[in-house]
Amino acid sequence: METKTDDIVAYLGIDWADQKHDLHLCTPSGKTLEYRQIEHAPEVLNEWLAKLRQRFPQGRIAVCLEQSKGALLYHLMSYDFLVLYPINPKALARYREAFTTSGAKDDKPDAEFLCELIRCHRDRLRPWVPEDEQTRNIAALAEARRKAVDERTRVSNKLKATLKSYFPESLQLISVNLHDPLSLAFLKRWPRLESIQGTSDAKIKKFYTAQGSRSEQRITERIQIIRSALPVTKDIAVITSAMITVQMLSDILTTLKSG
Repeated sequence: METKTDDIVAYLGIDWADQKHDLHLCTPSGKTLEYRQIEHAPEVLNEWLAKLRQRFPQGRIAVCLEQSKGALLYHLMSYDFLVLYPINPKALARYREAFTTSGAKDDKPDAEFLCELIRCHRDRLRPWVPEDEQTRNIAALAEARRKAVDERTRVSNKLKATLKSYFPESLQLISVNLHDPLSLAFLKRWPRLESIQGTSDAKIKKFYTAQGSRSEQRITERIQIIRSALPVTKDIAVITSAMITVQMLSDILTTLKSG
């Protein structure tokens, strides 16, 4: 799919931030038409873009932004009069350093630099062309899965640290992966050492068998660990707080797994 870029009537640099966004608009000759800040709200950007289209009813506008993916790019791609040029942040940093004495980042100059960069060097930049819908869907799903796995790892590490602080034996009684069904079921049923030590061997064995752990030797070893274990702390305040944290983290892992 080719993108026509010989009908550009204006250039726009967008410096996107969490709370506000800087927009710098100029003509092909470099004359500044507008510089403004807008708040981080889709409706505000939509309103400004609608007015921009009214100002330039013919031709298209080249937009330079320091972003290769994300909400802003996906939002702007729905406007057919915009030609998007996402650039690597390092490229902008090098361009800034070449034309400033300090090279320091400042929001307003960055919007201007982005506008200047696309106006003066558009022939060296490649306009962004979206991939087909199926490819974008696959990419979005893959990214969502990666983020979910990263979050699961973070929560699992926090859960492990919490268990070590008051119930370290549990790590020998559950799966290596704390997000496994056996681990989550165990912690939901026995969130502290005293609770499982008050359970009969028969019920403990029944639990492991129901969870798919049917090795008699492994179950016997786990029961021996339970019977010989001593609590690392008897401080009720510490135990109560830790138990609440364990249940909260277990619930998060359950949600991540089901999602």
